[in-house]
Amino acid sequence: MKFLIIFAVVVVAAYVDAQGDCPVRACQTRLCYTGRIKDAQGCDTCDCCPEMMCMNYCPFGRKIKANGCPSCQCKDFSDCSPVRCRMNCRPWGYKRGPDGCEICQCNFPGVN
Repeated sequence: MKFLIIFAVVVVAAYVDAQGDCPVRACQTRLCYTGRIKDAQGCDTCDCCPEMMCMNYCPFGRKIKANGCPSCQCKDFSDCSPVRCRMNCRPWGYKRGPDGCEICQCNFPGVN
């Protein structure tokens, strides 16, 4: 039985996501409303980004810190183009692409 558990852990640890870049983690079913902290390779960790208490509105989104979490600093107009979609993604907003700019997909909690 011990061997079977170790084998299962190794198989899960070695499994990679659809893009082949990052390991799939067992914690990915846990909801993180502010996103997940990224590791040095840019892959999600099991830790959630801390909740922010920002009082400013950012029409072009928030700047992303090195750990992949949003900051209270706003992006400049020149950083991103506004998203032009027919979807209403309130209250969660839009997903962000690799550059940190919003893309035309809703950012539903718990859905990658």
